[in-house]
This record gives sequence, C-alpha cells and structure tokens, in this order.
Amino acid sequence: MKQETGQMHDGVLLIDKPAGLSSFKTVRAVSRILGVKKAGHAGTLDPMATGLLVICLGRATRISRFIMYGLKQYQGVMRLGAATDTYDAEGRITEQRPLPDGLCIEDVETAAKEFTGSLLQSPPPFSAAKYRGVPLYKLARKGQVVHKEPKEIEVREFAVHDAGIPDIGFSIICSSGTYIRSLCHDLGQRLGCGAYLTELRRTRCGDLTLERAITLDGLRDAVRKGGYETFILGVSEALSHIPAVGIDPEDARRLRLGQGMDCSRFLQALRSDRMAQSVLCSPLVRLVTMGDAGEELVAVARPPEQARAGNRIRTEKVWV
Repeated sequence: MKQETGQMHDGVLLIDKPAGLSSFKTVRAVSRILGVKKAGHAGTLDPMATGLLVICLGRATRISRFIMYGLKQYQGVMRLGAATDTYDAEGRITEQRPLPDGLCIEDVETAAKEFTGSLLQSPPPFSAAKYRGVPLYKLARKGQVVHKEPKEIEVREFAVHDAGIPDIGFSIICSSGTYIRSLCHDLGQRLGCGAYLTELRRTRCGDLTLERAITLDGLRDAVRKGGYETFILGVSEALSHIPAVGIDPEDARRLRLGQGMDCSRFLQALRSDRMAQSVLCSPLVRLVTMGDAGEELVAVARPPEQARAGNRIRTEKVWV
C-alpha cells in the first residue's frame, strides 16, 4: 500500500454502516480512524439504512464510478396502510388508508412483479439528487417539490414475504441508482393503501458482499491492534464484477504512457479468453496484467463496437 503523511492508502474498504449515520459522516469517521486525507464512498445509503458501504481510499477514489456498475442487493421491510413525504419511516405521514379487504401476501407478490424488469424511475422529492446544484431534500424542506426526469433502472428481483401484515419483508436485486423507498411507495400506491420503507440493509454491491465488511468499531479495534490492512482491497479486486482481459506488459506500458491500444491487439489478447463473448457484450472491461502479486489493473475500457485496423480501444480510466 502507498503511504504518505498520516498514512495514505490506495484501496477499497467495505464498511457495515450503522443506522442513523449518513454516508458522508461514515466516510469522515473512516478518514479519522485511518488518518487518511482522501476518501469517498461509492453508492449512497440513506441515514436510516444499514449495511454495505463501499469506501474508496486515496487514488482508488478514481474508480468509484466503476464500482457503481455492479448490481446491488438489499433486504428490507415496508409498512402498508400509510404513505410519508420521504417514502420512509423518517418522514411525515401524508395519508393513511385501510388495507384492501382480504389482502394477502400473494396479492403483494403479484403487485411486486409489476415492478421488475426495465423501469423508469424519478428521484423522490427528499433525496440527494440535485436540481441546479441544490439537493432535492433541501428544496423539499422549503416546500419546493421538484420532479426530475425519470431515468431507466433495472430490477432483477423483487421478492416479498409476510413479516406480519401490515409489515412486508422483501429482498431486491437492482441496478445502480435505484431508489428502494420509491419502489415501496409505488407498490403501496399500486395496492391502493400506501406503503413506506421502515428498514433497509444493503448486502451486496457487484461482487462485494456484506460478509466481508467491517464495522466502524471493528475498524478502530483493528487499527489499535495493527492489522487493519487486511481489510483493504486492491482496486482490481474491487472491480471484479467487470470482466477482465489479460494484456502483455508492453501493451500495459503503452497504455500508461497515453499511447492507447489498437483494437487488433485487444482482440489478440481476447482470443485465448474462454469468456470472450461475454467480454464483448459487457459495457466495460478491465485490462490487466499478471504479476508476482497477482492481477494488476492497467485500465478500464470499452470493448470495440467495430474492430477495424487502426482503431483504438476507448479507455475510461488508465490506472497509473
């Protein structure tokens, strides 16, 4: 690990965020514990939410947007029969309705299936999404409700189970940028009784799982004992959800010098890869070399749409 004044690291740390702490304050706590000057998170968790928060340290902040490409997995609970202005338990109740007569878990399951696949979703009024540089939640607190253009999201799975109606437990697998509390709110509207989120825990981000995360107290203890480095992941491992293509050291050197990589060289490296088709179908690939310490990231790039002679691979980020 690279070290500078106050111990600077280039890597990724998985934190099990506690309830009541914002993502920003969690990052700030990690910065104080480790004594690092540069840190940021990949994927915001609301203060009431718990679970996996991916924190990038040092130069690894440059890859945070690529970590966001991976699917997210959540477990949570929603309450039927009311709606709030924030779509979760921290908001003000705006309406209350009786549950439909005879409502059962099968009815909720059927409705949840309507919220799977490719969907268009707008940020909720109380969110960190910005309008003209101002977070929506700040405008909403002033009574200014801004409706932003919806963006396409993907919900791979929306499974529900009876947690004791009116409470409904659920698990969701979805793309980055999905607002879980909005899905709960919309499901409540579909059922005709309203719903809001009461509990949420993120368990997966790409290939990174909550089982590998450490709590803030656990991190403090590890620092005291001098063994916290084992919790810091390398950048290539943090991007393991993006298919990798091995390239030779000379191509790696050229990329790091800003000379690019010809499509023909990329395809030559790909010929020996059994996952060649999946790589070409992926929006992003990792270009890596193998060294004594294992896989080493060279660049994140886009596979060529047309592999013509002289064309260059479009690199999104070269790791130097």
